[in-house]
Order: sequence, then structure tokens, then C-alpha cells
Amino acid sequence: MCVKKRFAAPMPCCRKRIGTSKIMKVHGHCETQIMATNNSNLNDFVRRAEEIYAKHLKAILEPEHVDEFVAIEPESGDHFLGKTLNEATRAARQAYPDRLTHVMRVGHRAALHLGTRVE
Repeated sequence: MCVKKRFAAPMPCCRKRIGTSKIMKVHGHCETQIMATNNSNLNDFVRRAEEIYAKHLKAILEPEHVDEFVAIEPESGDHFLGKTLNEATRAARQAYPDRLTHVMRVGHRAALHLGTRVE
């Protein structure tokens, strides 16, 4: 909940319910916060996005866009490519500012790889 220091009540402009998630919008006085209402909703969201990738996008994107990022909006089925994670998410946010997207890296099992490789 966002509270400006001089106000005692939460700022109503910050609260918005979108699908199965609550998103706290950034208006200069609050932080972005995404909270899934429960894990099954989040798992279903991810499953639908990964299904769209596997059935419709993989064969199209992998031959020419390996290592790029794709943000998938599962409700519409739309996707947004970017050379970086930021580019893909920014394009998706411009098209669907009030929806969540799932980001994947084309040709990889995960969008980001953390850690080191021991050889």
C-alpha cells in the first residue's frame, strides 16, 4: 500500500486490479509491486505463455532470432521481440500497459542464466 508522507490514507491512483494479479503502478510516490493472488494462477499464466511459444512461435523465431528476448501476452497471444530483456518488456508494456507478460529467451530454457560454469 502506498502512502505519501504527508497523507495518512493510501493513494487510490496507485491501486489497480488486473486479471488475477494486483499491480501497484508507479506514479512517482510508490514502488512497483506485483503480487499473484495464488501460485496456481501464476502457474497457469506461465503455462499459457509457454504453450503459445511452443505451438506458435518456436518454429518461427528460433531460426533467425536465437538469443533475443520475446515477451508473450497470453490473453491476446501477442508477442514482442527485443535484443535485450528491457526492449522486449518495454514493447509489451507500450501495447498492454495494464497486463502482465511472460518473457523468454529464444532458443534457451531460461530467459537469464545466473552463476558460473565450471570447466
